[in-house]
Amino acid sequence: MYPRTRLDPRLAREVERLAARQVSEVKRAAIEQIAGFKQRLAQLEREIEIERSEQTQQLAQKDEKIAALEAEMKRLQAEIEELAAATADAQSDLLRQRADLDNTRKRLERTFGQRVEHAKEAMLVDFIGVMDNLELALRHATDEDSQIREGVEATLRQWQQTLEGHGIRPIIAQNQPFDPEMHDAIASVPSEDAEPDTVIHVEQTGYTLGDKLLRPARVIVAQGG
Repeated sequence: MYPRTRLDPRLAREVERLAARQVSEVKRAAIEQIAGFKQRLAQLEREIEIERSEQTQQLAQKDEKIAALEAEMKRLQAEIEELAAATADAQSDLLRQRADLDNTRKRLERTFGQRVEHAKEAMLVDFIGVMDNLELALRHATDEDSQIREGVEATLRQWQQTLEGHGIRPIIAQNQPFDPEMHDAIASVPSEDAEPDTVIHVEQTGYTLGDKLLRPARVIVAQGG
């Protein structure tokens, strides 16, 4: 075994002092490093909290925006439904108005047509009155009035042609069975040459306009047995 040497007390103290200082420096460095770690950790926690707060605020803003959009969508949907109902009502009202207008137009056309037809009939009846006068003039014309008779007959034929052009036809009543729908009997007299209820004389010619009676013929009929 080697002989055990004994350290100089002063050297031992110096060694201990150096060792203690080294330990103190290591300890201080460790404490500073831990403090730095804690400071960095605290900073990270603050940054995380700020980020979490910002994200929470952003989410809240998005939620508010979504809620606003949903409310706006509901409002628009309600307006669409109201507009659809109003459109349906307007369409129904328009159809009713069109139907009323069409009925009014048809009624006015019918009324106007009737008035025109009545005015036409009244005018034609006035024309017939002129023919009555011509026929009356022929009845009272004498043989000495041959030239006048010829002129009246020519005028009468012209009037007849004009009225026929408007669809007016004289009722052939002479020697025909009495028809109460077409004839107006002004007298009934005995007759040996005609069957009872036969027209033996036409006092005034009757006329039709198409299938419509303008004026019945005024006639005298043979009296029944």
